Amino acid sequence: MPIAFSNAPFVLLCCQGRSGSTLLLRLLNTARGYHLMGENKMAIQNLLHYYMSLKHMDEVKNTVDEEHYKLAWQNTFDFAEIKNNIYRIFWDMFWHPQKRVFGFKEIRFGLEDFGNFEDELNAFKELFPNLKIVFLTRDVKELLKSSWWADNPKDSKEYLQRQQKNFTDYIKKIESGATENSDPFVFPITYKDIVKKNENLYKLFDFLGEPFSEEHYLEVMEKITR
Repeated sequence: MPIAFSNAPFVLLCCQGRSGSTLLLRLLNTARGYHLMGENKMAIQNLLHYYMSLKHMDEVKNTVDEEHYKLAWQNTFDFAEIKNNIYRIFWDMFWHPQKRVFGFKEIRFGLEDFGNFEDELNAFKELFPNLKIVFLTRDVKELLKSSWWADNPKDSKEYLQRQQKNFTDYIKKIESGATENSDPFVFPITYKDIVKKNENLYKLFDFLGEPFSEEHYLEVMEKITR
């Protein structure tokens, strides 16, 4: 597997639980050459933390001079080879020879503190420069009606609001640092945008550089479950 896989177009769907994540997944997979997968139960988040930790270790072991600390941080791994192996894992999980855009949806990003969340997404973008992130949310009052969240509405509300705030804060931070020459790689959309087929849904397809198909949209919406 060539390391050029790092240049592949990659799409991450950062979604809330019961926000219509599977609906969005189905809709985007109607685009030509799209191969977006389902959730992986934090496997990718753990892989990103593995990458960040070894990158930090590699930086430290190359800068520490004092003998005691040099020994304490002594490792013989080749970080370039480790990074190539990480790409191999992504390749094994997502590559399809007849597809051109890869990715997955996940409802577990953004549940932790903002610092961890930001580091995860920044590391993902570092590994895949062509990464695009779509943030899907839904009105919290609607989410709390789901059996997923209804058992403990007070904690669920706090949990969901924190996740939405993390999404919003990350988008603001990225957009505030953007320049005229930088390509946008974050996009917010809501469940209502999708089911109402409003302007923001068309903008999502523009953001991804894909044409919107009325026919595909209607086919997907016929299968809607929530």
